[in-house]
Amino acid sequence: MKRHKKKTRFQVDSAVADKLWSEYILTRDKRTCRACGRPGNNPHHIFSRRNRGIRWEPDNGICLCWACHRHKAHENSLVFAEWVKKEIGAEVYDGLLLRAQTATKTDPQMAILALTELLKEE
Repeated sequence: MKRHKKKTRFQVDSAVADKLWSEYILTRDKRTCRACGRPGNNPHHIFSRRNRGIRWEPDNGICLCWACHRHKAHENSLVFAEWVKKEIGAEVYDGLLLRAQTATKTDPQMAILALTELLKEE
């Protein structure tokens, strides 16, 4: 019989924060792909989720349709990065880049609180 490890509090909170972040990105962008305008259901991290300092930041996300997520964001990442920089603004993009390169960690419980409030405002 396979034993399942019990998830840590951090893992549980991270999963909740991930779900809230995804829902916020989809809601903020009205479930519309920001690249092509079609219906979108793929919240995409501009900078990887492994950058925990910005993992749950709303500015680090953009709603994409499946095709744009697959073909634009992941197959042609340099061109996509330039497009994103224009889409969200160079100042926001550069700020995210700087924070992504800084070794910081965001508390998932704080992210949960912030994202819950943002969702209430939408």
